[in-house]
Amino acid sequence: MRLKGDDRMAEVLSRAAEILLRSEPDELLLRLDGAFVRVRVRDQEQLLHDVRAELGATAPARERFRMGLVRVFYAEYGRLLEGGAHRDAEQVERALRSSGELRRVLDAAWPAVSPEKLVRSLLTTPRFLAAAAEGILDADEQRLLRRRRRGWSDADVPLLDEAHALVGEPPRRFDHVIVDEAQDLSPMQLRMIARRTKGEAMTLLGDVAQGTGPVAYEGWDEVVRHLPGGETATFEELRHAYRVPHEIMALALPLLDRIAPRTGRPLAYRRGGTAPEVRAVSEKALLSEAFRTAGRLAAEDGLLAVIVPDALLEPALAEPSAFDGIALLAPRDAKGLEFDHVVVVEPALVAEQHQGLRELYVALTRPTRTLVVVHARPLPRELKPH
Repeated sequence: MRLKGDDRMAEVLSRAAEILLRSEPDELLLRLDGAFVRVRVRDQEQLLHDVRAELGATAPARERFRMGLVRVFYAEYGRLLEGGAHRDAEQVERALRSSGELRRVLDAAWPAVSPEKLVRSLLTTPRFLAAAAEGILDADEQRLLRRRRRGWSDADVPLLDEAHALVGEPPRRFDHVIVDEAQDLSPMQLRMIARRTKGEAMTLLGDVAQGTGPVAYEGWDEVVRHLPGGETATFEELRHAYRVPHEIMALALPLLDRIAPRTGRPLAYRRGGTAPEVRAVSEKALLSEAFRTAGRLAAEDGLLAVIVPDALLEPALAEPSAFDGIALLAPRDAKGLEFDHVVVVEPALVAEQHQGLRELYVALTRPTRTLVVVHARPLPRELKPH
């Protein structure tokens, strides 16, 4: 879901964490070896401020705060007994734990919130979501986020990762991170990558024009602005296309004016290939003609694929003229693959899908030798001769 990938969700989650972690310190008091030992509220508040300033609200920070409470309590215990403490620090901590006072005071000053609880509460409790999202997400966006089911989706993973960074265990960090197909990452997914790097060292690879993720970026500057140090990023464009012949690339290139206007056009230097064939048929004959064409191409050497829009996948699988040996793919599933021969079915339907023109660009740039486009509906205007 695009909304869950929006980087505004980071602010919503941060607010949600603040609400759930609202601190209400209570005095820690325990009678030990005849003396009443206490840790006052003001001392807890100072300790809380110092720990959060250094480590945030993560699980390790909460543990640091707990250890700080025990240390302060033990120091006060020693002072009251004039340096003649009967117990060592471990014994004092054991007494605090067994009494239940340490847990009670810790939970009041720093409530225990798991990352899963944070995200689940946000998505399933309307009043909590409204409080966390006020001024950030409008009412319609909040309704889109609300759900009843308890399972997690792929779109929830960046939210859970953000929650882990806020209230859980910080992730392991690496000296350098390399990401392929980076154009498909949402802003929240890019934040996941960023928090796993040391010193902002990363390499992103991909093609903005082939983006099929939740966000349609028009240039790499829009991608890297979601990363720390993105304003100083260096861009290198690989302009020479060796895989797709010039004659086929010429059909797909006009799409770039719409989907990636700030990206340089690839220069296809393989010339002399077969020009793409664009064949108009009746809607009734659409799939049968596509498979008839595929059957003819199957007799030639090389790999073959038929690429159809999502709406036609199920009918294509049921098509009587279909046969084993043909790779039948949706455009996004064909990304990163290459075939000698490709039949693209109904470009207009592909263009209507989410990221449709980008998926169409993917489909048209899969072949290395032969491209046949079979359509019943009018072609998208970007594919029509000018």
